[in-house]
Amino acid sequence: MQIILAVALGGAIGSVGRYMLTTTTREFTDLQGLGTFIVNIIGAFLLGIVIGITENRFEISDPIRNGMTIGLLGGFTTFSTFMYDAIYHVEETNWLAAIILIVATILLGLIVMISGLIVGRTV
Repeated sequence: MQIILAVALGGAIGSVGRYMLTTTTREFTDLQGLGTFIVNIIGAFLLGIVIGITENRFEISDPIRNGMTIGLLGGFTTFSTFMYDAIYHVEETNWLAAIILIVATILLGLIVMISGLIVGRTV
């Protein structure tokens, strides 16, 4: 039950954080998907750090680990909205924007995840 509550609380905080960041991003640009791109990249980096820190060096309880990873970062990042943003650009026949969004999200996401793991493992 503690894990479920931790995931629920983390998810609520992460979802509100995503909403705030994407809403703020829309105030500065009309570029569809930029806010989602930013939260997914930040989330991948932070997940790498958390995993890197907790995999061998620092032991944390299952409720805290799951609350941070599945809840907070899972609520903060979003694959479904990323897919919607890509389809939006396809439907608008803006193929270049769709391709850039997809490739940049996946490649940069992998790069920042690896970077986060490295940072987490060396802290």
